[in-house]
Amino acid sequence: MTEEQIPKLMAMVVEHQKFFAGLAREDAQWAIQHPREAIQIMCGALDGVSTPSQLPPVVDAGIPFRYRLKVWRTIQSGGVKKAELNDQVNRRTPMGDNTRVIVRSPDFPVSEKPRSVNLVKLTPAEIGFKQPATAADLFSDDRCIAWSSVNLQGQVIRLCDPEIALHLFLQLHTDERNLELWMAMKPIPPMNKGELEVVMGIDPECGVHFRKLRPDHRWSLNTKLVFILDELPPPPPTALPPQAAPVP
Repeated sequence: MTEEQIPKLMAMVVEHQKFFAGLAREDAQWAIQHPREAIQIMCGALDGVSTPSQLPPVVDAGIPFRYRLKVWRTIQSGGVKKAELNDQVNRRTPMGDNTRVIVRSPDFPVSEKPRSVNLVKLTPAEIGFKQPATAADLFSDDRCIAWSSVNLQGQVIRLCDPEIALHLFLQLHTDERNLELWMAMKPIPPMNKGELEVVMGIDPECGVHFRKLRPDHRWSLNTKLVFILDELPPPPPTALPPQAAPVP
């Protein structure tokens, strides 16, 4: 291996780190405690793999590979009256006229009950889209659940309530407000109707803002979208079959 190849190989390992999720917890802990030995084992496993006769056979076991997503941000949502929440956001970065009308609307939902919410950033490409997608394709609870059931282990992504964008913006550190994010959010009826879809974003210039887009607007595959990341309850224990009575 050349010196130029080493950083490239390390970058690829980091980029595809989610595939380490299949490693047993005990083996992962051993590798953390013994990094030099772990690297030697990996190098030994790769030795000669580029030679066609050395390539291991690919066997489809029919078992889908599932992994776990890392929580990007945990925030507190709800528990703040709408007027107070809007004032807090407006003091941080003044909202535009269109955004102010939407968040003050009776149709903009705000929860009275505070809760802790885990968030994750994903792009359309990372959740299986091969072509730019419409809002109807992206912001679908059914699709979130279906994709999670195939790809995630014990987790599910869900659409955000609209108010989460406001709480997220307030809880971002100053040096993090240069992010450009879009909320994978539930629709706000009756605003989402006819020829327009209401979506919410955070960017360094406008702070929190809403935009009205046509339903056929297509989202780039590398757009950063924020979803809720929930843990699924563990499956119930498997009942053991009844044992036969001993033969006298």
